[in-house]
Amino acid sequence: MVLAYQTVRATGLTKVRLGNVEVFVRTEKDRKYLMAHVDRSAY
Repeated sequence: MVLAYQTVRATGLTKVRLGNVEVFVRTEKDRKYLMAHVDRSAY
């Protein structure tokens, strides 16, 4: 999910949102990883 987000952002798109984050983020470790690698406004 993070790689897809970063790839789309690298193409120049600025308004990228992630949906159904709870499907991918199940642990505190996952949440911290997501927060460290994705803009907070994306989810």
